[in-house]
Amino acid sequence: VKRDGTVGTDRRKGFVTTTRDAWTFARAFMVTGDETYLDHANHALEHLFAHAWDNTNGGWYFTGDELGNLTPYSPYWDPNTFKWSFVQHYALLGIGATCDVAHDAATCARFQQGRAFLDNKMWDSNPAQLGYYDQANLNLSSKSGKGFTSTVDALTTNAIQAELLWPTTYHQRIVDLANIVVDRLAANMDLSNVKFGYPENYSSSWSVTSSSTGGDVGHVLKSAWVLARVYLRNPDPRYRAAARKFIYEVLNQGGWDETYGTPYTTYNWSTGAITKLAECWQIEQAITGGLSNWYIADNQEDRDTFLRMADRSLQFFVNNVVDKTYGGTYKMNTVSGEVSDISKSNFYNVEYHSTETFFFTYLYGNLMLHRTPVTLYYKVPATP
Repeated sequence: VKRDGTVGTDRRKGFVTTTRDAWTFARAFMVTGDETYLDHANHALEHLFAHAWDNTNGGWYFTGDELGNLTPYSPYWDPNTFKWSFVQHYALLGIGATCDVAHDAATCARFQQGRAFLDNKMWDSNPAQLGYYDQANLNLSSKSGKGFTSTVDALTTNAIQAELLWPTTYHQRIVDLANIVVDRLAANMDLSNVKFGYPENYSSSWSVTSSSTGGDVGHVLKSAWVLARVYLRNPDPRYRAAARKFIYEVLNQGGWDETYGTPYTTYNWSTGAITKLAECWQIEQAITGGLSNWYIADNQEDRDTFLRMADRSLQFFVNNVVDKTYGGTYKMNTVSGEVSDISKSNFYNVEYHSTETFFFTYLYGNLMLHRTPVTLYYKVPATP
């Protein structure tokens, strides 16, 4: 979708995009009660369930066309030929949200099926190198890598949702993952060769992949957000301390534009070089990470700092990222607010991240900050 709302000619359909659509519609139903949104969520999941599951090996495929036929992402890269943690985790996003609001048995069973695949096929239970693998071949006979995506994105997309739905079954996993964020990612910020942030990619035994030096400022802030969320379910003070460390890394070490009130985008952890642009989903992490850590902070200085970061980022988002003429949100802006990427959506995001921004701002802003009640809608099947 282009800046003026016109649609391009690319007919590919990302299954990750499909589940993000389902999340968006499920949460829209949750705050409005309009069942049309729930119908859209279920429609998206019908497509996902019909075409995206690997019936031979288990796990989710990445891309297909509008009819569900598997297609490569590009002539040079086909994630349908292996199992990537990004896909396996994000595929569960919309399934979990729809299970949450509707408690449909078949949808919830699909969510648990995906979690069983992750926990039985993609989890390394070796205590010395605990964590989800980043990749595996199709039949799961060879697995490799660990890192940000397989850990932090696991929490944001399905692990916290699973724990909220079935706390007895899934509580330990969010603790395991939060411990990895603290003991691997936050700890590696202190390595002598790390100039900003932390290395995002690792071997299966958690050795830093030195050839991969890129990172996203938004990932550092997202790490703070997930730790705050887990802290509320398992109040380990190490989670609060590490989340605080992530936020101050961004604010004090060059990841934040103080003039305009927005986080920057990509960085090189080896050189400390940072790209000074403002990307919609990375701004979101400053809002959600700031509000959630304001809530759990144990001193007034931190609370003031975190709330200011969230508030300024939200102002930047509303003033510059939201298109007030045609609707929707821009992907990328300069730090002074000019649009630098005229696309409204891409293969991964569509409007998921912008909807997520305002969904959590609505909940955190009312329930945590202002202590104001909200009405949330569910459509639970009648039972005896």
